[in-house]
Amino acid sequence: MSAKAIPSVFEEFDRAKVKFAQAVSDFSERPANVQPLHQHKVIAYLRPLLTDVSVSVRNSAAVSLGRISSHSPEMAEQIILNEALPPLVMSLSEESVIYKKAVCFVLKSLAKHSPRLATAVIDSGALEELAVCLEEFDEGVKESAASVIAAIAKHSKEMATRVATSGAVPNLVLSLQEPNPELKKMSALAIYEITKHGSELAQTVVDNGAVVVLSQMVNHHDPYLKREVCQCLSSIARHSSELAEVVVDSDIFPKVFYRLKDLDDTVRKNSAVLVKEVVKQSPEMARLLVKKGGVGPLVEFVMDSKRSYKLPGILALGYISAFDHAIASQVIAAKAVDPLKQALIQVPDDLVKSAACWTLSMMGGHTPGHAKQLAEHDVLTHLLAVYVFKESTE
Repeated sequence: MSAKAIPSVFEEFDRAKVKFAQAVSDFSERPANVQPLHQHKVIAYLRPLLTDVSVSVRNSAAVSLGRISSHSPEMAEQIILNEALPPLVMSLSEESVIYKKAVCFVLKSLAKHSPRLATAVIDSGALEELAVCLEEFDEGVKESAASVIAAIAKHSKEMATRVATSGAVPNLVLSLQEPNPELKKMSALAIYEITKHGSELAQTVVDNGAVVVLSQMVNHHDPYLKREVCQCLSSIARHSSELAEVVVDSDIFPKVFYRLKDLDDTVRKNSAVLVKEVVKQSPEMARLLVKKGGVGPLVEFVMDSKRSYKLPGILALGYISAFDHAIASQVIAAKAVDPLKQALIQVPDDLVKSAACWTLSMMGGHTPGHAKQLAEHDVLTHLLAVYVFKESTE
């Protein structure tokens, strides 16, 4: 054969690889195809393609692995066993933006399933590379990296600590300040997954200036971002009175009160959770909420929200009322008794009923005068009815 035919042989080989990688990528979109692909040892075929000279081939192979592992924890395990992680992690330092996003997709699909798989991702050295990816110019790469960090941190305090010590937190806070709402949301989610595991991790996030940035986004136009922001702030405030004070000092009151009336139900619920986590920490926090005019919006929230969504608002009113007889009087004066009574009567969820009972006891337990005001609203009759109802749980 002539040497002139050599290039065409390689070109044909490259076309075959691209065709194969793209076909597997298309097949892997459907969960039903995962098992047949596994029977044909697809991972063994895809593994060498991760180091192919063609970016298109590498990208299709990575997307295929991401889809396959996302559909099946068992296939995710096979990817680890076939040692596909090292070439994937090494490629995060490459220049191709498209491939970096594909690799992050694989890492997220692996890490989300279990602590063991997340540990495998960490042990491959991915966290340090992901922290660097958060410094990329491309916002899509940053968002993809943040999604992997969230998938890792969610599993346990140990995982979240390893994320925090990787240097990712400062870059996540910087990503919060980017204009792209999708990047903001994913960064807020990653921070939430870190802070939920303990006060030390929440303090790390606070020390990096996250609270002020998050507080500024409470009134953002994107409802999904507002959901994440309120969830994140509540996760910080819940750990201690000192952290709750940091959240309050970011001027969260009265901004969050407007979110209690948001058009999005989940934003409203998450806002109520944030208020609850703040006011439960100390009498000072409860008094500040009252001073800033927060009782009325909370009462309206309990009145207007549907079924179990009422729960955080009910608990918030209970925490506020528990600290001080004067505050309890203000809550009663804000017409909180009737919405609580209606929740007790109308909502079938036992958690809501028990929360309403508890909150009413916090309001009425201070003095005979407080108890009398509840009795005048016929609360005692309904409390007794719930108590004797045979289907009521303990």
